[in-house]
Amino acid sequence: MKKTFLQFIRNRKGQVAIFVALIFQVLFLFFAMVINVGLLVHHKINLQNSVDLAAYYGAMKQAEELNAIGHINYQIRQSWKLLSWRYRQLGTAGDYTLHPYDKPALKILDTREADGFPQGLQGAQKDYFDAPAFCITYVPFHPMPGKESTCMHQSALQTINLFTPPPVIAGFASFNAAIAQASQKALDSARERCEYVGQFNYVILAEFLVAFNRDQAERKQLINMISRGLSEKTDDFRELNGKLASAGIIQTLQNNLTAANRAGNLSYKITNGLGADGCNATGQANTDPAKWLAEIKISPAFIFMDSICDNKQIRPAAKELGNTWPSTEPLYKDGELKDQIAGLAPFVGQTLHAPYNSSLGYEKNPWCMSYVGVTAEKPPSIPFAPLGGVKLKAQAYAKPFGGKIGPWYQSQWSPNSMMSTGGRRLDPLTPERVIDYHNIPNPKDPTRAPNYSRYVGDVSGMKSQMAMGQWGRAIYNLDTAWSQKAPNPTLDALPPGWVAGSGEPNFGQINHLQEDFKSQKSPDILAWDSVNDSYPRMRDLEVAAILPDQFDLTYYSIEPDFYHNYYLHLANEYIKNVPGFDYVIRPDLGSRAGAKDITEYSVREQYKVLDRVKTSDPQAHEPKVDFDTKLMYVAKEVEQVLTSWVGKSLTDYSLDTDRFGKCVTQGTTDKAPTSGDCVNGGRTGYSVKMVSSQYLKASDLELGGENVSPGKLLNAPTD
Repeated sequence: MKKTFLQFIRNRKGQVAIFVALIFQVLFLFFAMVINVGLLVHHKINLQNSVDLAAYYGAMKQAEELNAIGHINYQIRQSWKLLSWRYRQLGTAGDYTLHPYDKPALKILDTREADGFPQGLQGAQKDYFDAPAFCITYVPFHPMPGKESTCMHQSALQTINLFTPPPVIAGFASFNAAIAQASQKALDSARERCEYVGQFNYVILAEFLVAFNRDQAERKQLINMISRGLSEKTDDFRELNGKLASAGIIQTLQNNLTAANRAGNLSYKITNGLGADGCNATGQANTDPAKWLAEIKISPAFIFMDSICDNKQIRPAAKELGNTWPSTEPLYKDGELKDQIAGLAPFVGQTLHAPYNSSLGYEKNPWCMSYVGVTAEKPPSIPFAPLGGVKLKAQAYAKPFGGKIGPWYQSQWSPNSMMSTGGRRLDPLTPERVIDYHNIPNPKDPTRAPNYSRYVGDVSGMKSQMAMGQWGRAIYNLDTAWSQKAPNPTLDALPPGWVAGSGEPNFGQINHLQEDFKSQKSPDILAWDSVNDSYPRMRDLEVAAILPDQFDLTYYSIEPDFYHNYYLHLANEYIKNVPGFDYVIRPDLGSRAGAKDITEYSVREQYKVLDRVKTSDPQAHEPKVDFDTKLMYVAKEVEQVLTSWVGKSLTDYSLDTDRFGKCVTQGTTDKAPTSGDCVNGGRTGYSVKMVSSQYLKASDLELGGENVSPGKLLNAPTD
């Protein structure tokens, strides 16, 4: 028995079973931990990816609206270019002394065709280029007598011919009828005819200015509405359709979560960078944008040709366009133009109430960064979950980048400043910025005269002799009697809807500018033949004059198809979901509601005028312009506006020169629209990228331009 007991004690069979029984729980714990860690990593990755996509979605919606703002800001630039062109080209082409287009010889003088303006001029001749006195009462404008011109010696101001009354042309609109009646009455007195010249120049120039102020005012208000919608809340903003972006952000987040991550309590937070204090619209008037945009207010000065009329002498006088008549005589002189002047005068003063004050558009504050942040947190939905408050948390930030709202007024923007305040002026040819309307320079200060840079470093703009020669010849050649070449509907490229009617160029083509735009079929400020309700060739010249140039490509994001990609969303969706917008939403210049072929109109359609206007003939006897060898600052193809960032691949951010400024594959109606309307090639506007919270919170960001100390964002995230 003792031996049996000892054998039992020494028996080692079954030890593994005991060991397994003892270690099973440990192995199970390790197994559960591996499963838990794997599931935690899986759910964390899924949660992070979902948050990334949600933030990216929000930044993408911000980018769409920034693209819209950038293009609308460019529309204001085009409207300013149109006003400058009308003032400097239409208003100076009647001169016979200094103008590069020699009227008797019917050609541009080679000696006056340099891309610049004459140096060493003094007095009135210098003023003719710097700040000309607008004079439009010259042949070949209709209706005027065949040999009449009061602008022949405009650059010398030596004399002025008496304005001979034009004949009454049947069928002309009320404005021309008023001109004819006033001129007929003026037959009785040379003094009355003399007085009429100044009133006529006043009315035409004032109509151009009022058209600009109304056009840019309504475009500014559209930008204001969009910017305020982008800054509506600290955790939300309006999309291009006017709806709150949070719905799409949340839906994107939830749709990308796994079933396990969707189950249980999911908490999330959205951060809208443009809704932060210091950058949002809190405290801003309805006529102002959110604080991350700063308006570039200006007070341009216009000089027009009047005449001093007394019993001894009749002589020209250059006077300021204002809301008081620039002489001892009353503003609203008796005569048929009294009502026109009375209606225009309140809109041509220096201190017009917002939004009708003159402006170059907006500059974007670099210290208010556009970004969207999304944070999500939830308990893990996994088996063997440990006791306690373990939670998964994911955070992501995304921002638009690479687009251009427009140039700053100056090259430096200091941290905490609400506008650019130092360095050089990026477009030195535009008027001085107005900070205080009580301290405005003299109207004869040439820096206040309308002008603009055609390319970076331009010193001439629209006072270039080369530009004046090309445009002056084209304006005169609109008159078939002058050019001795009548348009051939079969052989010549003519505007859509053009009909042979009253002579061109014609004062009747601007009849609609003084009317209240809201009572019209279209808020159209370009030339239009109101008699025949048709497209005049002057309209082609105006559109060609505002085509994108090298300066525009450098500083603006230009959308080739704004009408379909943005205008329809704003006009049909945004203002319905965000009521209260009491202004006209305007397409690109050139659009005319109800007119065949030019209702759905964008920059892409603007480029169609090139085929009708461009020429390689150095002395064309038709309304043509040489863009290939003379006005080379104009971008010749619409694809050249695709100048935003475009890398070679998702991992190679270096510039792809094969696609930059080009379009390999054009967008079509069966494909989703893209920024720039190009499926494969360059792009315009803002792209989107992910950024870290550390970057947004950094205090050494170099965003203020040349020689500006680093700083931190005004709207850095606070979490």
